[in-house]
Amino acid sequence: MGYTRKSKYQMYIDSFDRAAEQNISTEKISNELFIVYNHDHNSNYIVNVENGKIMSCECPHHFYRGVVCKHMVVVMQQFDIPIAELILENV
Repeated sequence: MGYTRKSKYQMYIDSFDRAAEQNISTEKISNELFIVYNHDHNSNYIVNVENGKIMSCECPHHFYRGVVCKHMVVVMQQFDIPIAELILENV
């Protein structure tokens, strides 16, 4: 049986689920940079904000797939910063 790739919409929904389920914390470095720590996986990634909107994350999930990742979701939820429309257009 072959593997069926998830849709970008399903990956978007999964990011919210993973953000809620995992032990994740954030640190605001500046208005443009946030470090997101995933204590379950002993990793951290930088989320970038431009013009008051979340633009990117350096994690592989966002970098290679261009989708909303759990790190972006956590910054959005904890700091009330919207995700840029151009990223949401891919959902």
